[in-house]
Formats: sequence, C-alpha cells, structure tokens
Amino acid sequence: MKIQNSSPTSVYSRPSVGQTTKGGAARSVGTGTQGAKRTGGTTDAASVSLSPEARALAASGGVNEAKVSAIKAQVDAGEYEVDAHQVAEKMVDRA
Repeated sequence: MKIQNSSPTSVYSRPSVGQTTKGGAARSVGTGTQGAKRTGGTTDAASVSLSPEARALAASGGVNEAKVSAIKAQVDAGEYEVDAHQVAEKMVDRA
C-alpha cells in the first residue's frame, strides 16, 4: 500500500509579523488592545480584577530575597530536593 503525501490546494496560513495579507493589510502584534473589539472609533477592552489576597501580596512586596537566593544556590549546586509526598499533600489540601 502506498500513501501519497498530498496537501490540500487551498491551505490557509497566517502571515508573519511584517508580511501582508492577501488584501494587502499588514499584520501587527503587541498593541495594548490585542484581542479587543473595535467599534465606531472606540475600543472595548477586557477588564481584570484582582482578589483581595492578590492585592495584599502585590502591596507587601511578597518576595523573600534571602530565601530565593538560598534555594537558587541549592538548585545550581544540584542539592535541592523536593519531597514529593509533601507536595502531593499540599495539592490535595488546596483542591
């Protein structure tokens, strides 16, 4: 049995950044309203709200630089070990 490698004649491919589409429009990336719907000169952007816990963490700085550095050094030295049993327990507790 022979399988032929044939491709459809009308395959759609998205143009890369800087290339133009069939109609001549250029594709852009990175606008602040990516994915937003443009209607009548205005942009309907999605809104995001943070939980009170997320706001508190953001306000506190929330990063223990000394602990991060110590763990990073252990990882770099190949000495950091993860207790899989403890991780599994925490996953079940939070579910």
